[in-house]
Amino acid sequence: EIDGYFEAGEDVGFGYQLVNQNNQLRVTYVQPNSPADQQQIKRGAQIVGLNGTPIGQLSRDAQVAALYPTSSQTVTRFEIKEVGVATNRFVEMKAATVTTQPVLQSKIITTPENRRLGYIVFTDHIATASDPLVNSLRTFKEQGIDDLVIDLRYNGGGYIYIANEVASMIAGAKAQGK
Repeated sequence: EIDGYFEAGEDVGFGYQLVNQNNQLRVTYVQPNSPADQQQIKRGAQIVGLNGTPIGQLSRDAQVAALYPTSSQTVTRFEIKEVGVATNRFVEMKAATVTTQPVLQSKIITTPENRRLGYIVFTDHIATASDPLVNSLRTFKEQGIDDLVIDLRYNGGGYIYIANEVASMIAGAKAQGK
């Protein structure tokens, strides 16, 4: 299963990445077209309940089973607290095979100093990352950016050859043979 994920970027789940901050489960990002995306769950939302039980009352094993399904038959009812919204909402999601987009964002930002900043959110060093990384960096080069930010905050690692590709694309000819 792990090898399959690193090759094709496919995994059964809801299509979100979570972080536990002070015993609060927060969404760090959502994969496009995933069950979480279809339910409009956004970055920063907090999961406060699962299947009708407050998250704090569930054992770690029960939380893991509900949050990270191993079968596409799994259905979980979530209680979501969204950023800036007073009332919680409830959504039901059925797990699905989610195809990871390892480059979640690639854009050029103009800073107040009129510098052009190439910004990439890069989540996984998997085989399917190569083309979107090449395309993003090629666009940045063509657009003449001044600075580059590769956001690796939520990157779980993966293939070393992908890291080498990225380093080579950034360093260019200066790094050949080194």
